[in-house]
Amino acid sequence: EEVAALRPDLVLISTYTPASTRTAFARLGLRAAAFGLPSTVAESLAQVTDIAALVGRLTRGVAVNARVGAALAAMAPPPGTPR
Repeated sequence: EEVAALRPDLVLISTYTPASTRTAFARLGLRAAAFGLPSTVAESLAQVTDIAALVGRLTRGVAVNARVGAALAAMAPPPGTPR
């Protein structure tokens, strides 16, 4: 009920969210999307894209992913640097 009071467009839940919670959200008319815990940067970026698409902001999601990619590239060691 606390979540419903916020009138969210989308509730992000874990794949581990109990069925009773999922049922409660549905009963309250809340749209929920379940996501697992990403284990790679690629999986994280995919989740950003998926969430952005779900809220009708795909272009913004792509832009966020581009900024993350640029930040990762900027902090990468120069070629030939030993690991």
